[in-house]
Amino acid sequence: MKAHPSPTLLLHLSKSSLTISGTRQLHAVLITSSSAANPSIIIQTLRSYAAHDDFLSARQLFDKIPDKKVIFWNSMIRGYAKRHDFSDAFSLFNWMKISGAKPDNYTYACLLRACLDDSNPNGVKILHVPVLCSGLCSDLITGSALMNSYSRLGLVIDARTVFDGMLHRDLVLWNVMISGFGYGGYWREGVKFFNLMRHSGQIHDAYTLVGLMSCFSDSTLLPIACGVHGICLKGGHDCVEHVCSSLVRMYTRCNCLESGYGVFRKISTPDLVTWSALISGFSQSGKCKEALDLFKETICSGKKPDAILLASVLSACALMAAARPCKELHGYIFRTEMCSNISVSCALIGSHGLGKRALDLFEEMLQEGFRPDQATFSAVLCACCHSGLLKEGWTLFRRMKEDYSIVAQVEHYLYMVKLLANDGQLKEAYDLIQTIPICPDPGVLGAFLWGCSYNGYSDLGEAIAHRLFKLDPGKTAYRVILSNMYAAAKKWGDAILMRDDILRKGLQKTPGFSWI
Repeated sequence: MKAHPSPTLLLHLSKSSLTISGTRQLHAVLITSSSAANPSIIIQTLRSYAAHDDFLSARQLFDKIPDKKVIFWNSMIRGYAKRHDFSDAFSLFNWMKISGAKPDNYTYACLLRACLDDSNPNGVKILHVPVLCSGLCSDLITGSALMNSYSRLGLVIDARTVFDGMLHRDLVLWNVMISGFGYGGYWREGVKFFNLMRHSGQIHDAYTLVGLMSCFSDSTLLPIACGVHGICLKGGHDCVEHVCSSLVRMYTRCNCLESGYGVFRKISTPDLVTWSALISGFSQSGKCKEALDLFKETICSGKKPDAILLASVLSACALMAAARPCKELHGYIFRTEMCSNISVSCALIGSHGLGKRALDLFEEMLQEGFRPDQATFSAVLCACCHSGLLKEGWTLFRRMKEDYSIVAQVEHYLYMVKLLANDGQLKEAYDLIQTIPICPDPGVLGAFLWGCSYNGYSDLGEAIAHRLFKLDPGKTAYRVILSNMYAAAKKWGDAILMRDDILRKGLQKTPGFSWI
């Protein structure tokens, strides 16, 4: 009689890094031996199949299990969700309930994560009902998954309701809630929750501070942001790499690029995320030449730019209206075989100003089954902006929020304000600015100021310009625009005074671009 491997040996093999061939051999042994009833070996085999993306074999193994425990259901649902096969994940969940198996906290956590990845807020709300009925809403794993999904999909009030219903609140729950407020642009609530957490006796960690830093996205909040930096220094968290990266992003969002650059230079080996944060900050603040210089430094340091960074740098080229750096970037993208990436392709077309082609590519992307993200919409809106496609831009802006539950970022508002201002719709542009959940970014107000100048609204432009002087006192362009507005309105005295003010402050307007 042929001896079969012992269950101990099979379990050891199942936990090792098996090839797909090895996994199938293990499956064959399970079928022909008494070890087929060992749950640990079955789970490891299912996971190995999932790791190799062989869900046909995984499903065949799963279907043959006579007594399907919850852990088996969870393993399959998790596998489907991780590969973004959401329909099969939820179909299996429904079959699980019909079969009489009782979903546990890991089942719901996995499905809630799938809803988040699928940008499906309705799915989260639907799952919330059985979670409540099962009494798992106060469970830490399920509760944190619910809160995270709600807050990341822009439903912060629902996340707060879940938080308030939790009987025990650990540090993870506090961190999820604070990060959720920051992600949604509710900085006051984020700070309030941080203080509430400290008063409750809960000690913060580095992830708490990272979440808190995400709350600050405006130069008027810089004093509070500096206070958070002080807390980082006091607790020794400034030595943690992901904290430093968050500090850089916080300062760049607050338009304090000097402080962000200072933190960046203290990092011994900045990772690509940190490089991207600083470059994006310079780009979004209108300092496109500096963004391109940093991009060149990134390449020289040996880092390989990813799609997000390339899309950001292409946006900087587009904002500069500089064709030569754009062409050189196109060459770099071609050499590194990044042209096939959807975000990069959209940004590349956007930087060339071919708005109609960008829209065609966007629709082609949707037909292929890809889900657009923030960077995709930023790139296509940029293309619409350069081509003057206002109607199409409005449609995209609404679809981003209504169809994909993507929270609009500063650059999305910037492109829409530019589109409206270029079309002379200053009232609509101003109304849109008022809907921004945080204090408007200088770049957005700068676009509106240019629209006032272009359309001859000197009084409104003057008020906006003086507001910008306080937000970004070192930006010469705002003073130049106001001076030109005075001259166009034949306010020669005011125009001369503004030019004198530029000279007195030693400000200079230095055009230029970086060779890459």
